[in-house]
Amino acid sequence: MDVLGRTLSFIDPPLADRSHTTWIYDHGDRVLFTADGLGNRHQPDECRYTSAEFRDGIPADEIYEFHRDELVWLRYVDPEKLRAALDDIFAAYPIDNVAPIHGNPIDSEDLTTYLERLTDAAGRISGNYEVPE
Repeated sequence: MDVLGRTLSFIDPPLADRSHTTWIYDHGDRVLFTADGLGNRHQPDECRYTSAEFRDGIPADEIYEFHRDELVWLRYVDPEKLRAALDDIFAAYPIDNVAPIHGNPIDSEDLTTYLERLTDAAGRISGNYEVPE
């Protein structure tokens, strides 16, 4: 869709915080806006950081804690299927930056590391949950 001279694509997200969530890709700036998906916790003095400003990328524990607390349905997710769905999106759109609502922007150079940490976090979340009988 063209909006005020910008071409935007609306993507059905594999990491949705609400049933009506959508992700938006800006073709001009090659930015993927992901609502709560691909977020992370951070320290108060790190609010303006991008992933490149962290010593070794966005810390794995910050990714895990955010998704564990905010997207509680991840306890039912197969981490490999989640990763495949995300990889499909990243293959379809050339992305320079990911912009979550809650968390730090992720530079394309840090995206592989972030996705590996997210996949591990999803595995921890689902692995720590026992389905009641």
